[in-house]
Amino acid sequence: MKKNKKLLIGIGIVALLGIVAVGIYNNRQQNDDNVIRIGAILPLTGKYADTGNSVVAGLDMAISSLNDGKTGAKIIVEYFDTKSEVKNAVLGYNKLKTMSNVNVFFTTLSDNSLALKASAIQGGDLLFCIASHADITKDNNKHVFRPINTGDDEAHFLSRYIKNSDTRNKIYFYIFNTEAGLAVERIFKQELGDKIIGINLYGDDYSTIRNVTTKATYKDADCIVVVGYSPTMGIIVKYLREAGYANEIIANLGFNNAATIKAAGGYAKGIWYNDYAFPYDSAEFRRRNMISMEKYHSEFTALSYIAYSCVHILERVISEVGYNPIAIGDILSNEKIYDVEGLKFTSHPDGSITSEYKMLQIQE
Repeated sequence: MKKNKKLLIGIGIVALLGIVAVGIYNNRQQNDDNVIRIGAILPLTGKYADTGNSVVAGLDMAISSLNDGKTGAKIIVEYFDTKSEVKNAVLGYNKLKTMSNVNVFFTTLSDNSLALKASAIQGGDLLFCIASHADITKDNNKHVFRPINTGDDEAHFLSRYIKNSDTRNKIYFYIFNTEAGLAVERIFKQELGDKIIGINLYGDDYSTIRNVTTKATYKDADCIVVVGYSPTMGIIVKYLREAGYANEIIANLGFNNAATIKAAGGYAKGIWYNDYAFPYDSAEFRRRNMISMEKYHSEFTALSYIAYSCVHILERVISEVGYNPIAIGDILSNEKIYDVEGLKFTSHPDGSITSEYKMLQIQE
């Protein structure tokens, strides 16, 4: 009888533990329902750290503003540092997905984006790529989105800007030697034709850059255009100015980051570059830039604005259809204009989310 009593007590304890365990699990599931988890796979250290930290500034500020006083689901973001190595991107995706149950991801740089594309599609996740490679949204799948204009868009815009002047008749190009760089080279050749007197495809090997900038061809140019996305752009500008080139230098959006401007060694001032038509001269921008510099040691750039706005758009869609990657993907694959604090973003069926450009000049 005593044995049966002990057995019953033992069974009761096991059952009670089971009920408690289920309760804890259900409670955790319920808490998870009140959380929108974002995984950000970014270069936070290494040569592209400025780019990654600019995105962090935008994500963090957007999430902070949305969570402030929020009664519904809270948004949290978990970061993985690729250390500026593309081989670490998929590692970060797998870690955040399995350990943190993340289904919405952000990344930057084209190499990272293309490396993660297949994983996101296969995993049924959403991937927002703050990078300009057109193939990121090739063959729209409603899982991968590019909330940034392509290098092709930049090339078309810069070509129009160059042609809209009687003084830019002999153009010399320095273009970063990547697949994306070769694509924009073709566009420049098509749109500018005989205006181009030379094109130099450069890499990130600093030891060879001075040789690249001492070729005599560029000296006859009315204008030099530097296209890329790394501090090497700044080094090219520095060497060109030190070699005595005094005419106009134009760059693409990749020039506007602290590391590149620093690499130019004081010669960045006066450089014209294309940028997004964002309110950089507003008091709110200056406030965000100050916070970004203090907290992330990086400027609040166009990439920050894009990350900030993308989180707001995502939250808006989630409030409409719920935290359902398929439904979110369907909505974002429609042609629609989103207004985020006066900034206009247009989603397209191919998965791109675009905004307008303007030309700006480095002032210091």
